[in-house]
Amino acid sequence: MASSIAPGGRKVVQSTSETVNARQIKRTVTLQNSIETVTQTLLSRFQDLIDIAGNAGKEKNTIASEVYQIECHTTSFIRAVEELLTIAHRLKQYWLTGTISQSQPKLPSTETNLEQMKELLTRIQNIGLKPSEQKEQLD
Repeated sequence: MASSIAPGGRKVVQSTSETVNARQIKRTVTLQNSIETVTQTLLSRFQDLIDIAGNAGKEKNTIASEVYQIECHTTSFIRAVEELLTIAHRLKQYWLTGTISQSQPKLPSTETNLEQMKELLTRIQNIGLKPSEQKEQLD
C-alpha cells in the first residue's frame, strides 16, 4: 500500500497494484507515442523519396542535388526502421522477462556521419568536372 497527501491535507491510500497499473499505462502510452512518431517519420520520408524519384528531363546539377536528398531521406528512413526494431525488441524483452531495460542501443558515431556527409557533398560538387579539376578543388 502506498499513501499520499490529497489537496486539503487528507491522506489517500493507494494499493500497490494501482501504482503498478498506472506505471504500466504510462509505459504503454509512451510506447504508443513512440511508434506513432516513428511511423509518421517513415511515411513522410517514403513520400519524400517518391516525390524526388522522377528525374526525366532534369539537369545534371538538379539530379545530383536530388541524389543527395534521396540519400539523406534514406538514412532517416533506415534510422526510423531501426527505432521500430528497438521498440519491438523492448516489447519482446518485457514479454519474456517482465522488465524493460532502460539502456538504449548506441547509434553510430556522429563523426562517422559527418565524414559520410562530407564525402557525399564532395562527390556532388565534383559531378561534371574532369579528374584534374577535382584534384584542384581538393587542394
